[in-house]
Amino acid sequence: MVEVRMIFRNALVFAAAVALLSACTRSQSSPAKINACSLNTFCETSESDAEMDSIIDVRRAEMLDYMSIEIGTTDTFMIAERPESDLMRLLSTALLETAQKISRERDLPMPIMSLMNFGGIRTTMPQGKITIRNIFEISPFENQIVILSGSGSIMKAMLEHVAEQGGEAISGATMTFRDHKMIEAKIAGEEIDESKTYVIAANNYVAEGGDGFLMLCQCQRYDTNIMIREMLIDYIKETTARGQHVIAPTDVRITKLDDNE
Repeated sequence: MVEVRMIFRNALVFAAAVALLSACTRSQSSPAKINACSLNTFCETSESDAEMDSIIDVRRAEMLDYMSIEIGTTDTFMIAERPESDLMRLLSTALLETAQKISRERDLPMPIMSLMNFGGIRTTMPQGKITIRNIFEISPFENQIVILSGSGSIMKAMLEHVAEQGGEAISGATMTFRDHKMIEAKIAGEEIDESKTYVIAANNYVAEGGDGFLMLCQCQRYDTNIMIREMLIDYIKETTARGQHVIAPTDVRITKLDDNE
């Protein structure tokens, strides 16, 4: 019984730590939350309170050490800003490249585009050393990578919704919009063929219709069970292992025209 209680409390502490790391103001596959009163009640009824507190202190210290691990360096301060920004391009590029790697390893359909919603990027990337804590703060949700296969008409509707939203994080596609209405869009450099099948990478939040992307619910879905933040941590580690600093792509993917253009 004591062992079960210890496991339970350790899990609660980790969940609380993750919750404290995020500064989220809305729900989107929300990070784990903890009820302090419930935890206190559980603690009061515990038969080995001191022993458990000691274990919690150890786990807390281990977690803080883990969050402080440096995994890379960037020379610029990156933000998430519509219609697109350096951090949005970095994350969508990492998503596409990682999903393509997964597809090769698991013999899944190969994505040629990626989509990540703006609301899933919760803060900035600091200039200088990048820690695991930074990644948890940028991506505090439990969102995972999914691969979606759907018709060109679905993809066109998806990009039209990107325009309506004022921009999202995309890679492998380009688009132009004015007054929240799409003017043109291309995937992999080509006009969208509504009768053709396209494969994209996304997070499970938008794949399930989050942020109004209901059209993606019509796609065939392949789950990878890899979290977005795990993907980003690995992507930065691999970049660092090559002796490189983390640099956001600079290509223009979304163009917003003024009314007089």
